[in-house]
Amino acid sequence: MYTQIRQRGCHIFQTSDMQHGISPLDHTFRATMTRIEKAMGTLIEIFQEYAGKEGDAKTMSKGELKTLLSNEFHLNLEDAKDKAASDKLFKDLDVNADGKVDFTEFVSFVAAVTVLLQGS
Repeated sequence: MYTQIRQRGCHIFQTSDMQHGISPLDHTFRATMTRIEKAMGTLIEIFQEYAGKEGDAKTMSKGELKTLLSNEFHLNLEDAKDKAASDKLFKDLDVNADGKVDFTEFVSFVAAVTVLLQGS
């Protein structure tokens, strides 16, 4: 499937555009994107907004993830009665157990939440 997307020339995956400084969410560029491409671009933009403030721009620390969850999902993990639940959420998201959440782990979480919402 990924090969088919690349062959189609999906805007999100055109690295030449990114190398020329065209953001996936640039308004003129965005006007030509499909709805799913816009959704993917938004996920990329949100991840990039929160990742790297405490180090590696390709991953989110526990603190960066808490900020994202608070701002984007309205989950306040600081008020969590059970700190263990907060720690478990981070551990569950950090599939490769490297102490950081990368883009793949982030998107997997968003997809899982989306499935839950679609089913309700």
